[in-house]
Amino acid sequence: EPHRAIEAMANRLRINLDEVAGKATAMRTYRDLFERQIRYWDVRPMPAPAGRLLSPADGKALAFGFRRDAMLPVKAKWIAIPELVGSTDLASILGATAGVIVRLTPDAYHYVHAPASGLVRSHRLIDGELHSCNPAALVTFTQPYIANLRRVTVIDTDVDGGSNIGLIVVVNVAAMMLGRIEDAYCELRYDAPSTLAPGDFA
Repeated sequence: EPHRAIEAMANRLRINLDEVAGKATAMRTYRDLFERQIRYWDVRPMPAPAGRLLSPADGKALAFGFRRDAMLPVKAKWIAIPELVGSTDLASILGATAGVIVRLTPDAYHYVHAPASGLVRSHRLIDGELHSCNPAALVTFTQPYIANLRRVTVIDTDVDGGSNIGLIVVVNVAAMMLGRIEDAYCELRYDAPSTLAPGDFA
């Protein structure tokens, strides 16, 4: 029975199926488990007062500070900020700032939420490969984070109704087992998803 295999996998990965939105018994494939929706409004409450930056995803977080000309250390590799965000102009605008890397492991909830409220200034896909981001694979491949498919979203929070913490750049990096980045925005929970575009309020 598919659900028993999925339940066994969830137990091995320590995934709490009680968090799933809808019925976990409706899952039929491991992809269903990997792409599960959760009742985040109950199990991941996210108050967003002004001046706060929330983690956009579940996972291991590394906070850091950098200048626009700095090389960013990621898993023993060095990545230039303009290469990561795909734009020298955008890197120059960022100047001296701070960042957070959130690494999603296979057990993690694989949806990314807006880390703060603001106006979307740009939202673009940078085409690339699907190299593994596993630490073991990084020994043989130099810079998967700048060669991989990624989505770069710029959010201006210094607007009416925004979080008032400046410009935020969210970079989603695809990996071998992930395969794609699907773009969707919902006003309420997972209802009526639409494509995010410049000018939208997130």
